[in-house]
Amino acid sequence: MSIKESKDSALNLISKEYDRAISLFSDFKSPHEGYAILLEEVEELWDEIKHDKKSGAYDRMKIEATQVGAMALRFLVMLDEMTAKLCVCGHSSRDHSNIPLLCADPCEKCKCQFFRNKDSDWSKTR
Repeated sequence: MSIKESKDSALNLISKEYDRAISLFSDFKSPHEGYAILLEEVEELWDEIKHDKKSGAYDRMKIEATQVGAMALRFLVMLDEMTAKLCVCGHSSRDHSNIPLLCADPCEKCKCQFFRNKDSDWSKTR
């Protein structure tokens, strides 16, 4: 198997594990929670690496490494979602995705008013 085929196979395994995980578990609530879950998966991989003399160790390492990759992907997706929903003042709101880009955008926490102008730059209004 070529390196490209191995990479494609690994990405396919990670993608399937990602899809399985999001169907079973809720989104990460915060980067802290995402980190904790990712760390747990890395520790499980490390446990398999330390016990590599056992029968089937490489298969178990592959399973754990796939879970690490899937949780890293979940973490990246969470960060993209959080960034997309970040008010210019720095506060995050899950409701920001429902606000059109060209209208007032009140921050849920500080009640500041922002709007995105035609050039997609953030401008402040009061």
